[in-house]
Amino acid sequence: MTTTGKVSTPWPESPVHVSPIEGIIESFWNPALEAPTRWICEGGDISTFWDACFFNIRLGTTTEGGAFGSGSISRSYNLEIDSYDRLRIRIRPGLGVTTTVTATIDGSESVIARRQSTVHGAIELVGDISGRSLTGLDIAFEIQGESLPPAPENDFDSAEPVHAVQLRWVMLERDGERWVPPAHPYADYLANDPGDRFEPGLGLIFGAPELEKMRTYVSDPLFEEVWREDLKAAEIQNAVDPASMIRQYSLYAHTRYGRPWDRDVDTGCDGLLLALVGMITRNSDYLRQAAKHALVFAHIDEWAEGFVDRMPGYFWYHSNFAPNVATIKVSLLLDWTWDWLSPEGRDFIRDAIRTKGLARLDGAETRMANQGVRFVKGIVLGTLAVAADRKSSELRSSIRRYLDALDTKLETISNSDGTFSEGMGYGTGTMASVPITYVAASRCLDTPVHELVSPLFLRSMRFVLTARNGIAPTFAAFCAGPLGDPMFEEQCVPTSVFAAYTTPEREPTSGNSSEYVFYGLAPLWCAPKSRTPAPLKLPGFTLFSDGGWIYLGNDDAAEPRLSFESGLWDGHGHSWYHKHALTVDAWDERILVTRHHLSYEDARSRSTMSTRFYNTFAPSGRDQDATGTPGRGAVLKAAEDLGAISIIESDNATSWNHNIKRAVRRVIFIRPSVIVVDDILELDEAETGVLSWNGFAEWESETEYSDMPTAVLRIGRTGARISAASDQNLSMSVGEASVHNENGVEWPMYRAAWTTSEDIRLRVISLIEVINPDGSSPEISFNGGDGADIEVSDQDLRICICSKSVEREPLLKCSTDGELLVVVQKGNGLTRVVAFGAGYLETPIGTADRTGAAPLIVTSAE
Repeated sequence: MTTTGKVSTPWPESPVHVSPIEGIIESFWNPALEAPTRWICEGGDISTFWDACFFNIRLGTTTEGGAFGSGSISRSYNLEIDSYDRLRIRIRPGLGVTTTVTATIDGSESVIARRQSTVHGAIELVGDISGRSLTGLDIAFEIQGESLPPAPENDFDSAEPVHAVQLRWVMLERDGERWVPPAHPYADYLANDPGDRFEPGLGLIFGAPELEKMRTYVSDPLFEEVWREDLKAAEIQNAVDPASMIRQYSLYAHTRYGRPWDRDVDTGCDGLLLALVGMITRNSDYLRQAAKHALVFAHIDEWAEGFVDRMPGYFWYHSNFAPNVATIKVSLLLDWTWDWLSPEGRDFIRDAIRTKGLARLDGAETRMANQGVRFVKGIVLGTLAVAADRKSSELRSSIRRYLDALDTKLETISNSDGTFSEGMGYGTGTMASVPITYVAASRCLDTPVHELVSPLFLRSMRFVLTARNGIAPTFAAFCAGPLGDPMFEEQCVPTSVFAAYTTPEREPTSGNSSEYVFYGLAPLWCAPKSRTPAPLKLPGFTLFSDGGWIYLGNDDAAEPRLSFESGLWDGHGHSWYHKHALTVDAWDERILVTRHHLSYEDARSRSTMSTRFYNTFAPSGRDQDATGTPGRGAVLKAAEDLGAISIIESDNATSWNHNIKRAVRRVIFIRPSVIVVDDILELDEAETGVLSWNGFAEWESETEYSDMPTAVLRIGRTGARISAASDQNLSMSVGEASVHNENGVEWPMYRAAWTTSEDIRLRVISLIEVINPDGSSPEISFNGGDGADIEVSDQDLRICICSKSVEREPLLKCSTDGELLVVVQKGNGLTRVVAFGAGYLETPIGTADRTGAAPLIVTSAE
């Protein structure tokens, strides 16, 4: 065993008080606190990744009856603990790992906790402590078995077998009373008799005329179903006592760090739905209850994300999300319940906005891209809510300054072609914060919304519409209404005033649903034309060159559609990973999944960012790595829509940090449902090649094509059949690869992999057939010749794809010196000839013989 690490000046000198009953004595998420320097590591080493500290155990040789791997970390303390009763450790040891915690108290060692983990996820070990002084702590790990897999979220790349353990904190606890809210929270703060006042008092995002239009819309028969759900939800929330919601802190994401706390509170029960429904239906009870919710927010002693906000040296800017969200909600509640609050109540709430919200958000508009955009929303609404004169020149100047900051951040979030620099999840989530900001600013500045909105917003929404073949109805309403873009009108379906979607088959855009509804403005902006949206007519081919993302599809939106990451991103937000990743969807099913469906934001980020989960071809299965060189994008050599087929060629050799000279992927989409993928690796030294395809259902081996190993995936009504051919020997394996977390639900992910023999030049051609809902497949034949010539026939349309130079009758004697030749033939006429990797293209077919045909296309690798 090796020993690493050293004991330095202890941190902290006393438990860090984070609540009346809790104190942290060790934090691992902030590298600035230098936790690894305080710990001695036996049997492994300590590394830091992202905002957590990992202890990596190197697996030893298995001995009979012994542990497959073991190790420990320990450190000394000098802490007075006589006022505490328990010690708690937050840890991810991995399935089957036994963790033993030994504490030295008043000079005596004793085991205070031991547990074998039965899950991959995080657990907390709790042990009783009794004594005056804690002088040492030892955490030991023991892995039993010969092939125990590491936890997916702890997995990482290493040349040697290792098992990673993640630690978050060590905390002391004591019995005692938590923060006690005021006994009479509403005294003198509610209006005695507001009379017939059922409209916003400030008009931050809409006023009385807009509210009257909302009343008209929700009475339309088209809204009958969704409005009934709104009324039902409001009735349920009205039964909740707002006083029960008063708590010490944790407003934004109380479960982010898995901390136990005094009561379970639904953060979605915040009074906003009650206020909006109350105004529309003129319900006094709802508005009075909503006003109480506004006062509850004002009584909470600190608008904070949780105990992490109180950590000394805590650096994560996300900690401002809680005061930002609270500021947004309280500002709207103040506006909507204005006449139901007494003057003292309004002053009390405004003071809370200033001191607990805006004071924490001062300068937050300058934060990094996605955070800055979200913070501008809270700053604008909060500033307007507390303003004495909402038409003053000074206030207007401030609002324009905030809009300038917003536009600057959007330029970082969204590329000029509308793609997102940090991926779809971050991009759409950030864009959801924008409409309300612009609407509030528009009302303050007396300027139409469309004159304020950055042009990048519409471009990004077009990207979302193309990439996902759908969009949240509220996004569509904003684009089709205030922004006047008819492209989104068909997406304006009936939506609740406070729900992100209306029917189970219409999935909401991922993210914070309360942001995606834009607080009830969808029916105001754009009344729906029908209950069910018409099928989208999307372009068959769209190149988002700035984002390195290419969309391929069919005129019929239900037919298979592809997305291809060419890898032209600039390196921000991990986007330089996984170039050449390919995604396939069809008939509302996710068939071949990549980043589009696997978020690196969840705890499994190390797995979901691994190349093997991104439908790519990699030397030895190695992960793509452009560490230290952001901007090393792929070279996109071809991206053409030829009608019957679409073609892409890209080289991403720079995605690996060594031994790669060339890494070409060619995608040929034969409409409507056949995809040919040609992968070529040229290496300095011989390696194997590993081709991965991933989905959310189990793969089955199929022997229908004896000369090509084939795997079949069936999901719902559809699926895919993938066959592969290579000049090298190919072996195929199928199995479960990882677990993906989506909206709190774990989905197993399955992988089919083809591995070549070692060589310095590797090539695999994959044939992907998307299975139609009726089970039919196109007519496909293999023409022999290294098992790589493919012919697809559909009535009088004939497409031949050859992996070598050819000269034969079916191809009308076309020949090339290139690596791949594609010939499209309509009846007896040659329509298209594409040569990949060609220095020249020769064909004896003259212009007269190609009547009505488009010009020949040559794609040169030179």
